[in-house]
Amino acid sequence: MAVERSTVNGYRKEARVICRYIGETRLADVDIPAVNRWMAQMVEEGYAPERTQTWQPSQDSS
Repeated sequence: MAVERSTVNGYRKEARVICRYIGETRLADVDIPAVNRWMAQMVEEGYAPERTQTWQPSQDSS
């Protein structure tokens, strides 16, 4: 299955934004509170709130 060039470009753009906020933090050290903090920072910097909704783990029924 091929991935559209526009999809790849979109993923790269999102990765650059994420890296801007996470920076040198090790992936193992990124937790939900950390993600919620940088999402709040994004809103403060002008990103639309619907693009930065805080993430909550799903309530898995299994």
